[in-house]
Amino acid sequence: MRVAESGRFVHPAGARAPRQYLERNLLSMHGRGMRLRAIAGSARVHARERDVESFDAVRLASTLDVARNADWLLLRDYDDNERDRSVVFLFRDELPRAVVKVRALSSTGSSLTSEAAALQAIAPMLDVRLRPTVPRVEEFVTTESHELLVLSALPGRSLSILMQRSLRPRVTHVPHLLAAGRWLGHFHRVTRTAAHGDFWPRNILFSPTNEVSGVVDWEHANTLGSQWNDVFLLPVLFATDAPSWGMPDPQDEFRRAFTKRGALADAIDAYFRIYASEAGVERGMVETQFARYLRATEPKLYDIYSGMR
Repeated sequence: MRVAESGRFVHPAGARAPRQYLERNLLSMHGRGMRLRAIAGSARVHARERDVESFDAVRLASTLDVARNADWLLLRDYDDNERDRSVVFLFRDELPRAVVKVRALSSTGSSLTSEAAALQAIAPMLDVRLRPTVPRVEEFVTTESHELLVLSALPGRSLSILMQRSLRPRVTHVPHLLAAGRWLGHFHRVTRTAAHGDFWPRNILFSPTNEVSGVVDWEHANTLGSQWNDVFLLPVLFATDAPSWGMPDPQDEFRRAFTKRGALADAIDAYFRIYASEAGVERGMVETQFARYLRATEPKLYDIYSGMR
């Protein structure tokens, strides 16, 4: 089998749909040169071609009915990672028709049954607005050596990818931040106790109209999880870890975002207000819980935050 390989991504050589999807939706841009080329619309996958016998994840995914006559794109785990998990995107025409997560039973880390069970438990809680934005469990298969979790594919590009392709990420993507707060507040109000568990830019997908089109990677989800962790991870990363043309200090960026002065601080405050309104909680409670979150997870940022109060 002849394949094209770019880092951890592999697809059949000459397969147009997987290559275009990789370039547009999955390829991370690091460094000024790559980011500028992406902004100019000239980002390209630099892949090397080679012959391989097979990949376990692709071989296993190809046995599924959903894989019939489908092109594929493989995302492998890191070579030095003992988790041994892979993701296979299966394509119909230009877009994925399904996503298959593959885990070796000998792998470290949690079983894919956790994600499958969480999604199946959350699905009945969703309303018509949320249902298209959460992946469906289509199938779960266990072989002698692997688990396969088949999920419906969701449209859109992640906030992380969008920000990497922006000249001014934290200015251009404020509407995305606010849309994420709106989605999350609605999700928490409708499900009452469910939490995503990893609500950060890489896992939130957006449509061309800046609305949340999907939320992915539910392996940490729980019907009785900590909803406050969902609320606070995104704005802290938006403020301190956005792509930058310089070398900003994360603690300085945090000060700018949470002093309630300036455009970034206004955006963060608006995110909290929108979340509170959608979730049906008092704005003051959000601020109290934010301080507790920082104290438990980011002690240095907590010291900064408490010193400004």
